Amino acid sequence: MLTVMLASPHEAPGYASPGDPSGQSRVLVTGIKNRSFPATDILLEGDGHHYLNAGFAGSLHPDWKAGTVFLAETVVGETGDVLETSPVFNRLILRTFHSQRVSCRIGRLLTVSVPVEDALLREELRHRFQADAVDMEAHGLLTQLKNSIHPVSVVKIISDQADEQAEGDYRENTERLSRRLGMLLTFIRKGLDTVS
Repeated sequence: MLTVMLASPHEAPGYASPGDPSGQSRVLVTGIKNRSFPATDILLEGDGHHYLNAGFAGSLHPDWKAGTVFLAETVVGETGDVLETSPVFNRLILRTFHSQRVSCRIGRLLTVSVPVEDALLREELRHRFQADAVDMEAHGLLTQLKNSIHPVSVVKIISDQADEQAEGDYRENTERLSRRLGMLLTFIRKGLDTVS
């Protein structure tokens, strides 16, 4: 079973809307910042469950443009608390992407409480946290799941450069990137099916 956690159903509407008729995946819409999203709504009993936080992120990396696919090996919060994602699940995702000829970057994701829309702040955050991209959800979700026995991974698509044009770039890129994210989620679910 794959549980996909999205901040908004608009991030992957083709994947989030119809659901999975085979019953092998579910989508949870956690909301932006997901501060009040209870872990009891996320966790499932039993074996074979995989959790994936997916969505959009701003780039802190100077070479990552809109559309770059990113897998977070670690997620750091604003306090500096670093959480690791599942190495085994990450390898499965990377193998699946490779088989589909999807280029994917690997690195550290920073979760913040307010949008980053300033080039100077972007550079400061990149250096202070040694992070490659920024979102507003992943660290909170990983914190809630850190005592789970189930594998958790994070895949994001870069939507903007986390600068003064971030909001406009996000709006301009959302539709195209949402379709791509839905496709990536389908690949991951099918990749899990081959090992189940």
